[in-house]
Amino acid sequence: MNTIEELKSKFFYSRIQLCCLILWEYLIIKSNNISSNSLNENDIICLSKIIDYYGRVAQNKFFALIDLHYNIRVTDKKTMDIFKINESIIGQNFLHDFNRSNKRFHFTSYNLRSCIKNKKVIKFLTVNNNRKTGYETLSYEYLPLVNNETLNIVAVLITAEVPVVPLSFYKITQSFKNQKLSTRVINNKDFNLSEREQEVLFFLFHCNNKAEIAEILSNIYGKTITESSIRKLIHRNLYSKFDVVNEIELKSVIREHGFYLKVPDIISDEFIFNITEL
Repeated sequence: MNTIEELKSKFFYSRIQLCCLILWEYLIIKSNNISSNSLNENDIICLSKIIDYYGRVAQNKFFALIDLHYNIRVTDKKTMDIFKINESIIGQNFLHDFNRSNKRFHFTSYNLRSCIKNKKVIKFLTVNNNRKTGYETLSYEYLPLVNNETLNIVAVLITAEVPVVPLSFYKITQSFKNQKLSTRVINNKDFNLSEREQEVLFFLFHCNNKAEIAEILSNIYGKTITESSIRKLIHRNLYSKFDVVNEIELKSVIREHGFYLKVPDIISDEFIFNITEL
């Protein structure tokens, strides 16, 4: 039978352990800029139900469910295939356990914090040529999941999909000024396309007009590329190569052959931009 002293000793050390756990949780909260009010029993139960739901229900988009410490709680095989991941990533930290450039890390970190702190949906367009072919360009969304009873955020649902409609590039032309050229080569042997023709095909689908294409290319290459030169390339080169007579038919071909997804070499693998700013 334990003596009074032994019981006191055990009680003393259990209190120390409890204090250490509380301190550790506090440091995690501080490091992630998360309110301590978000970590209560009700929210934990809510998070458990959310994890169970997304673990059972198939999603149309590629996705990952992360908790407020950025740990991945749920994903699926389709998502892992798109991102060329061979081993389970459940339990890994979405922010810290994956290789990212400094630019992409700071962008991801800032927007996750903003999503959690402000209960704000974040949408952005990203280009990364390390993904599975056909998925280089993705439209992302960070969606805060809120417990209706406590009104606290308990998780973030990260979804991504291939853009299916043109995106206006007008407000991001300046972002292409300092884009680094990559060495990625797109296989267009069947059409015998030049590098400039590949660029124009991509931007023709996404831009509002030829003037925007000319402005983007001028910004990227640091020299004047006129609207008239873009028009001539389209009418003289692309119409004949694709056997079309107008831009409507050409855009149909662009969609049919997926040229609107074939990111030009001039856009670096690290291109990332908030859709809300477009």
